[in-house]
Amino acid sequence: MRTNPSLASSARHQTEADPENWEATYRQMVLYDLAADIELGFFLAYYRNFAIPSIAATLQRNGEITQRPVKRSYDTAIVTYELICNGLNSDRGRHMIRLLNHVHRHVPGNNDDFLYVLLTLLVVPIRWARAYGWRVPPPAEESAATRFYQELGARMNIGTIPSTFADAEKFFDDYERKNIAYSPGGAELMASTVQILKSRLPAPVSPLTRPMLSAMFDDDRLTDALGLPTHGQTKPELP
Repeated sequence: MRTNPSLASSARHQTEADPENWEATYRQMVLYDLAADIELGFFLAYYRNFAIPSIAATLQRNGEITQRPVKRSYDTAIVTYELICNGLNSDRGRHMIRLLNHVHRHVPGNNDDFLYVLLTLLVVPIRWARAYGWRVPPPAEESAATRFYQELGARMNIGTIPSTFADAEKFFDDYERKNIAYSPGGAELMASTVQILKSRLPAPVSPLTRPMLSAMFDDDRLTDALGLPTHGQTKPELP
């Protein structure tokens, strides 16, 4: 594949990035070099929370996702990108962190639950980019991304945050192995938010939304938990 010269130059720079410039390195990856892949990874990370019954129950009790799924999805994306674009220590960044802490102050859950939600934003997008991006994120980008979420988690008073991407992956996989399961609440949340993706697709392919999500997750345990068709045994939905 022929690579745009500016992207090739940026890729070389990212590979050699100074670890102390972790925020700029992560910003470059998310906003420019791998923007489309990371955005899609964030999208898939958002859904993944619904496969954890305890988290799904909390989200369902709140009611916003089932009542206003588009708004909740956009709100999550806005806060995430505000933090990445402006930096954690910027005025906007500090405001967003205060907002996150305020919103979550009475949310039930243990440290592992909060850490898992945080690490979905780290692990899922990078794994997607590894598998399907135009290039694989180098170790410097993985380290920068890990440092970003380590710093964000510390500001949100989440304890024992992994300091390496490998450790983050291990926690993520262990947590999912123990906790992923079907729940009626999770399936309801998924059904509500599938409408977001359906609304973005051309009408002729919108019946393929759920099978397409199953193919993107490529994990039968996850799709079963979300009430999606099993990958490889999918059929388009009738209009």
